[in-house]
Amino acid sequence: SPSPQAMGMRRRGCNLCCARLEELEALRAIFGEESVEVEDDRLLEPEAAAELAILDLCFRLQVPSEVDAVPPATLCVALPPGYPEAARPAVRVECDGARRVDLDVMAAALKALADERAGEVCVYDMCQ
Repeated sequence: SPSPQAMGMRRRGCNLCCARLEELEALRAIFGEESVEVEDDRLLEPEAAAELAILDLCFRLQVPSEVDAVPPATLCVALPPGYPEAARPAVRVECDGARRVDLDVMAAALKALADERAGEVCVYDMCQ
């Protein structure tokens, strides 16, 4: 039988998986199913919970622009094991027509927001 510490770690791992999956579902509800593309849908199946506990949950999120002349941006997001409690998301921004310098500025701002919100879910706030 597993030790109490192993059981606690297993429960904690499941909770962290659940937090990542819940954030993904919330983003889908807010932005629409078609706006969120998961890299490996297989990880969303209940039988993949053990695998998800040790792998990044990666997805692309298309964020609509508030300005008609500006194309939508895509956030390429990796939620690592331990997110949000002990790890921060990795985010890359893609936007047709954007200059590299502008994308770098956005990436730095998103990293700063993730650092500021350490321990909390924060992907939705990154889309604002």
